[in-house]
This record gives sequence, C-alpha cells and structure tokens, in this order.
Amino acid sequence: MAKLSITVDAEAIRDALVAYVAAQGLSLKGKDVDVSITAGRGSNGFSANIDISTPTAQIQSIAQNTYVEDTVEEEEQVTAEEPSDDTNIFNR
Repeated sequence: MAKLSITVDAEAIRDALVAYVAAQGLSLKGKDVDVSITAGRGSNGFSANIDISTPTAQIQSIAQNTYVEDTVEEEEQVTAEEPSDDTNIFNR
C-alpha cells in the first residue's frame, strides 16, 4: 500500500485559514488578522483562534473624518383655512 505524507508549516496553515475566512464573505481589507494555533492533548487535536481587528490608527482616522450634525427641525405651523362661502365642487 502506498502512503502519501504532506507536511504543512504554520505560515501555510495561517494563510489557508485567512483565505478561508475571506471566502466566507468577511472583508479583511485594511484589517489585522491574528491566527494562533494550539495543539491540544490527546483527542483534543489542534485548534485555531482567529482574531480580526481594525487598526487603532484607522479607527481614529474614521472618527475624525465623521461629523454628525445634531439638529432638531422646527415643526411647521399649520393653520386651518376657512372655506369661502362661494366654494363648491363646481366652481373651483
């Protein structure tokens, strides 16, 4: 029986996990992605923790460029109009 053995290093695993996350529809553009791989004991096997964050400098830049004007619109005064005595549906 022939046996095939493939060894993948941590960087290739990280790249594959980042590609998988991006393929799921999450935008990683401009984001920091941190992957930590943990070897468990016994039947626990390996696990990976993926943290996706926006760099602090980028958050501050967005906050500085975002201006929200807090305004209160004044309500329009509505007055009732009294119909004139000579108005009917035929002489409008």
